[in-house]
Amino acid sequence: MGSLIPRNEVTVDYTLAGKVPNAAPVSDVTLFRLRQLDKDGKVWPGNEFLIQPPVFVDPEMQFVTAGTSSAIIAQGDDLSITGTAEDNPAAGVALWILGRDCASYATETVDESGAFDYRFGDTASLAPGQYFVVVQHPMQNDRFDLVPQAGNPAPGQAAVVRPILDASLVGSTGLFPPAFLIEGTGSLQGSNAYTALVSAMNNPEIDDTCFRLTFMVEEPWIMIDAIDDRYVGDIFHLTGTTNLAVGDRLIMDVASSSFKPTETTPSSEFIGSSGIVFVTAGETEGVNVWDFTVNTSSYVPDEYIVKVEGIVPDQTATRIFNVLPAAPNPDPTPQPTYIRSVSPGWNLISTPVDTPAINATCFLYGNAYAYNTTTNAYESVPLAEIVPGEGYWVGAFTDGEMTFTGVPLTEYQKDLSTGWNLIGGVGIATQTGNIRANHGAAHPGQAYCYSTGEHAYRQASVLEPGVGYWLSSTAPCNISVNITPPVAPA
Repeated sequence: MGSLIPRNEVTVDYTLAGKVPNAAPVSDVTLFRLRQLDKDGKVWPGNEFLIQPPVFVDPEMQFVTAGTSSAIIAQGDDLSITGTAEDNPAAGVALWILGRDCASYATETVDESGAFDYRFGDTASLAPGQYFVVVQHPMQNDRFDLVPQAGNPAPGQAAVVRPILDASLVGSTGLFPPAFLIEGTGSLQGSNAYTALVSAMNNPEIDDTCFRLTFMVEEPWIMIDAIDDRYVGDIFHLTGTTNLAVGDRLIMDVASSSFKPTETTPSSEFIGSSGIVFVTAGETEGVNVWDFTVNTSSYVPDEYIVKVEGIVPDQTATRIFNVLPAAPNPDPTPQPTYIRSVSPGWNLISTPVDTPAINATCFLYGNAYAYNTTTNAYESVPLAEIVPGEGYWVGAFTDGEMTFTGVPLTEYQKDLSTGWNLIGGVGIATQTGNIRANHGAAHPGQAYCYSTGEHAYRQASVLEPGVGYWLSSTAPCNISVNITPPVAPA
């Protein structure tokens, strides 16, 4: 069978090299056939082209929508551009990122639903300032009619943006001018390149459409909030702000200013705290927050240096505070004791105090058992070594009680793995809604306790002191459990 010829095709012949004539308006034209003729009226080899006339669409309809992962990006953080393209174009979408000394062009495929997700991972090379994003949809002909093209004939011009039709017709003389320069001498940058691109895309001969948005790039920064003098034994929070992305990790280090790693004298012994926290979302766009708990029970009176360091991007902040001697307390408040009833068989427990002193009025099997989510196996743990925030199985031969004496636990953080994890409660009964996912995809509320007498699990809405719980998570994440209810959204 031969090739099908469009029913409504109009042939336009021309002889002026480098200039396409305007065809008379025809309402039902399917295709224009352009033929460049030589002086004898013959078609030049390779100079016969089919093009579509402009297709008019509803200006109120958006064929592509998009958004950035954040309106403000710190240098070094990943930038993601996600959105939806109508009609599921086979060519996908094209993404232009234009700014000072930046002209990035890439294409991204769309899935069956029309969704796309583009990652720009080189923000460390972007200068601080405003950047413009144009997400291009190929529309009816399913090809990008505006593209960056290298090899422009003019000396010193590296790449230009011009219609793809021009690229197919341009000869060795370079008679078709570019829409605008995107690289090299005389190129447009930032808002000027953005305006020129949108203007070219609005040309009636270009059927592509686009979605436009902007974002800001800032130098990465970390701020530490003011710290008052503290006393030995205080438990307090170090807090601060940063423009690093939600989920970025910060290395926390609190050390005595007397600590000198190169010395071996008693005064050079390390005293302080260290750990890793995740950046969480703040209330203001581009200003996120972090929080680190410091327990000074093992500190000595001295000046202490706080150092907060980003991993990626690399950024550091420091601050100094003093720890003073603890005030004498002739009548120290006795530490509370929590009682956890146990039944014959396996009981799911946790410690509601920090560094607990544990006693039992019944015979226990021996060690407690913790669940290792990496090996999916239980591991034996001596009772004296159980830690806050974890859930443990403890076996009992008879009815009785376990007692936990120590400083009541007010909060803790814990890393969860995908699937089921054993967690504990805190020093007072707290709602499962107080389980907050700092980073990841935890499912607070899906907590289950075990009834030894009934040999059955039941869903829990409250975390009781001394009780252990199973908590599910659909992805690795970090959670916080505390006695303060989460702030309701405004």
